[in-house]
Amino acid sequence: MPRSLSLLNEAEPSLRDAAINGKLRHDENGHSESERGVRCPFVIWYYKLSDPADWLRINTSNGEITTLATLDRESPDVKNNIYQATFLAADDGKPVPATGTGTLQIYLTDVNDNAPVLQPREAQVCERSRYGSRINLTATDPDADQSAGPFNFELPPYPPSVRRNWTITQFNGTLINE
Repeated sequence: MPRSLSLLNEAEPSLRDAAINGKLRHDENGHSESERGVRCPFVIWYYKLSDPADWLRINTSNGEITTLATLDRESPDVKNNIYQATFLAADDGKPVPATGTGTLQIYLTDVNDNAPVLQPREAQVCERSRYGSRINLTATDPDADQSAGPFNFELPPYPPSVRRNWTITQFNGTLINE
């Protein structure tokens, strides 16, 4: 007597790697990661679950992940230089469709793309302030340490009275009235 067999959906679809780690300069774009070559008797669809800055797109039929924008290491969505997104794979299995998730972590390296900012931006000194009056200057830069200092401080050449009346210590940027 002939019998028919049917395949039960006993396993969830899986992404090749449950976690994918990549490293990019934060000003690069156009990279992709896909889940090609996965063999499965069911049709699998891929979806984005979490992408805080909406920088990524996943192809729903083949799982290829591409960037939609230039990734920014200084974004509040990047934690400790790592941008993280989560994706879902779902099949059309019977009797019940199954799902699996995976996390993509992209380590963003820094480039020197920010100018230092002087703090305070302005300072006032009385015209008749005494000799030796000081103004402490600080420079900040959101770039990573290798691009964010040490800083050199310099007085402008014009007007000449600035250099005649003030000096600046290179060590910490203290302005001294002379």
